[in-house]
Amino acid sequence: MPNLVNKKLVLAVAMTMPGVAFSQALEEVVVTAQKRAQSLQDVPIAVSALSGDWMKQNNIADLEDVAALVPNLSLSGTPGINTVRIRGLGTGGGNSAFEQSVGMYVDGIYAGRGYQFSLPYLDVERIEVLKGPQGVLFGKNSIAGAISITSARPSPEFEGEIGLSYEAENDGYSVEAVINGELMPGLSGRLAASYIEEGGWIDNTLLNDDDQPEVEMGGYRASLLWEASDTVEVYFKYDHGEYEKDGSEMGIKHIVPGSTNPFMPGNPTWLSLYQAADPDVGLIEDQLQSAGASLTDEPDGYSTDVDSDAFTLQVDWELGDHTLTSLSGYSTYDVDTFSDQSFSPLTIINQHGKEEFDQFTQEIRLTSPVGEQFEYIVGLFYMDRTLEFPARYTDLEFTELFGPTLPAPAPPLPTALVGASSLKQYDEDTESISVFGQLTWNISDVLRTSLGLRYSHEEKQGDHKHVLYELGTTDPLNPVGLALYDIQFNARDYTYSDDRSEDNVDPSLNIQWDVNNDLMVYAAATKATKAGGYNAGDLSGDPNRIEFEPEEATGYEVGAKGEFLDNRLRVNVAAFYTEFDDLQVSALDGNSGGFFIGNAAEATSKGLEIDAIYLLNEAITLGGALAYLDSTFDDFPGAPCANSIYRQDDCVGEGPGSSRNAKGETLPFSPEWSGNLYIDYSAGFTENTVLGMRVDALYVDDFGQSLTYADPLSQDSNVKWNARLSLASADDRWELALVGRNLTDKTTSSFGDATFQSPGVYFGNVDAPRQIFINATWRFW
Repeated sequence: MPNLVNKKLVLAVAMTMPGVAFSQALEEVVVTAQKRAQSLQDVPIAVSALSGDWMKQNNIADLEDVAALVPNLSLSGTPGINTVRIRGLGTGGGNSAFEQSVGMYVDGIYAGRGYQFSLPYLDVERIEVLKGPQGVLFGKNSIAGAISITSARPSPEFEGEIGLSYEAENDGYSVEAVINGELMPGLSGRLAASYIEEGGWIDNTLLNDDDQPEVEMGGYRASLLWEASDTVEVYFKYDHGEYEKDGSEMGIKHIVPGSTNPFMPGNPTWLSLYQAADPDVGLIEDQLQSAGASLTDEPDGYSTDVDSDAFTLQVDWELGDHTLTSLSGYSTYDVDTFSDQSFSPLTIINQHGKEEFDQFTQEIRLTSPVGEQFEYIVGLFYMDRTLEFPARYTDLEFTELFGPTLPAPAPPLPTALVGASSLKQYDEDTESISVFGQLTWNISDVLRTSLGLRYSHEEKQGDHKHVLYELGTTDPLNPVGLALYDIQFNARDYTYSDDRSEDNVDPSLNIQWDVNNDLMVYAAATKATKAGGYNAGDLSGDPNRIEFEPEEATGYEVGAKGEFLDNRLRVNVAAFYTEFDDLQVSALDGNSGGFFIGNAAEATSKGLEIDAIYLLNEAITLGGALAYLDSTFDDFPGAPCANSIYRQDDCVGEGPGSSRNAKGETLPFSPEWSGNLYIDYSAGFTENTVLGMRVDALYVDDFGQSLTYADPLSQDSNVKWNARLSLASADDRWELALVGRNLTDKTTSSFGDATFQSPGVYFGNVDAPRQIFINATWRFW
C-alpha cells in the first residue's frame, strides 16, 4: 500500500486516525525521541505523537492547532514573538532576541526562533512532543521540552495526493498537493506545496472591517533520497515558507469602569479628546466595553510578513553494524512587522520593525546497533547564527490631540509633548559547539539503564543602539524631550556592545524495567540549560536591564507504559517534578511601556499526565488524556508590579521600575487541569465506501496570562467541542469530510496584558471562534 494511504498511526495522547478497517489490536507507534527508531512504549520519556495524515484530515495547519490538542502544551502570540510552553514553562514575550525554552527540530535541524513556529506544516510524517528537559540528545535550549517534526520522505513508489478545504464560518480555504516517485534507479524525489488563506473574526469598529486578521501562508518543499550504495544513503531537502498576516486578533479585553485616568476609554475626558480629532469615536463608546473589539483607525494597523528558506542535507553511512550520520542545515528568514500599539482610535504609537536571521548547523553522530549489552550514541554539534534587527522605528505622535480641545504646548515644550521618533537597532552573533553521548546498559532482558552527558560552549556578542529624534525627522530630540522620555518611559539615547561566553554540562540518567510483556516502568533524572543573552528591545541603556543569565532546569520523572487486553488498551502515565533556577522571564511594564526582562530566582513545575486509548471493537475507539499541573515561583524578587488599578500591596517604588517578590504565585499559562476525551467510529458504509465519525471534548482550566497578575488577565476554564464526519472509498483513493472546531463558539484568549500608560485598560488575543471545514481529498498511485 502506498505511503499516502492512511496508516492509522495511533496517537499517544488524544486521538487516532479513522481508517479503512481496524485489526483487533492497536498498531505500534514508532518515534525517534531518542535519535533512533523505537516503539513509543519503549521510550522512557513522556511523548505525544501525532501522525501527519491525521493532521491533514482534521485541518491541523500549524503549532497553534497542535497546542489546542495536547494537554500541558500551549502557544500564545505574545508581542514580539510566539511563545511555546510545556508544563507551564516557556519563554516570555517582549524580547525578540529570546530563544524558545521549547526547542523545535525539523528533520533534526534546530529551529528555536518564535517566527519559525508560525510557519505552516507541509507534508508531515509525524510530530512528536517530548515533555520535560531534553538536555542531552536534543540539547540546544530545550529545557522545557522539544517538538520534533519529521517530514514525509521520498520513496520509489509513484503516488500523489491533492487536498482541498473550505472554511465556511470565516471564509477561508486551503489547497495542498504532493507527488512522489522514482526519478531514476536509486534516486527518488518528492514535491509538496500548499496554500492557506484564513478569514478573520475580529471586528474593527472604526474601519467597519469585520475580518481581522487575514492570514495567507504557504510554501513548497522539494526533497531527494539517493541510495548511493548498499551502505550510503543521502537525503536532501529544500523548504520555502511564507506567512502574511494583516490585522490582528488583539483587542481591548477589559476596561475598569469609573477610572479617573483621563486617557482611559470610557472616561468623558478621554472621549472628548478623541472625539474632537475623530467624530466617529462617540459611536463606539458602548463597543469599547466589549471584549475583542479591535480599536485602531490605522488601515495597516497590524501586519506581519515572514519569508523563510531552509536547506537540509543528511548522509547516513553504515559502518558494519554502526551508522555514521552527518546532518547539515542552513536556515534563513526575513520578517517585516508593523503595529499600532496605542489601542486607541487615533494613530498615536506606531512601530515598524525588521528582523533578519541566518543559521548554519552541523551534527555528526555515531549510532551503535541495538540488541547488544551496551548501546550508545555519541555526537558533535556546531551552530553559527546571526540575528539582526536593522531598524525598529517607533513613532509617538500626539499631534492629533492638540488643537481641537487642548491648547498647543508653549515653548520650550512643543516637540517634547507633540511626540518623538525612536530608532532601535540590535545585532547578535552566536557560535555554539557541544559534544554529547548516551550509553545504555542492558543489564538483563528486562532491566536497562542509560547515562547521558552533553558539554556545551557558547559565545555571543550583542550590539545595541537607541536614538530619540524629533518627530518625523532625523534631528536629535531636544534636552527637554530627552528628560521627559527618560522620566516617563525610561528611554534614553545610548550605544552598548558586549560579549559573553558560557560553558554548561548537562547529564541525564534513567532506568527501565519491563515488569512483564505488557508493562514497562521507568524513572529518569535530567538537567538542561538555556543560554543567557541580551534584551533586544531595551530602551534604557542600563546593563542590568539589557543582559540576562542562563537558566537551568533539573527534571525528575517516573512513569509507566502499558498495553493490555491483547493490545487493545494502551495506558501511559507520567509524574514529573522540575526545578528551574534563574528562570528567564518577561513582562510588560504597564507603567513605562517597556518589557521587564530578567531572571527569576526559582520556580517549580510538578504534576501528573495520563493518556489512554481503547479499541472497543473493529469500528469504535475511545481515548483521552488528563493533565494536572502545579507550577509556581519559589522566589522571584524584582517581579514587575501591575499599574495603579491593580497595584499589589507589596510593591516597592512607584512608576517605571516598581517591583515586588512574586514568591508563591502561579506561573502564567499554567492551568491546573487540562485534558480531552474522544470517541472515533470507522466502518463500512456500502460495499465500496467507509463512514467515519469522531467527537472530541477539550478542557482547559482557568489560568493567568501575565506576570503582573492583574485580575482581568485570567482566562476562565472552558470546554471546546470538535467533530468530524467523513465518507471515503474503501481503497482510500478519495475522501469527503465535514470538520467542526469549537462548535459551541467559545470566546477565549491565549494572551493578555496591560496597555501601557493607560491604567485600567487591558488587551489580549482572541482565539479563533467556531470553524467549519469542508474537505475533499484525492489520492492516486
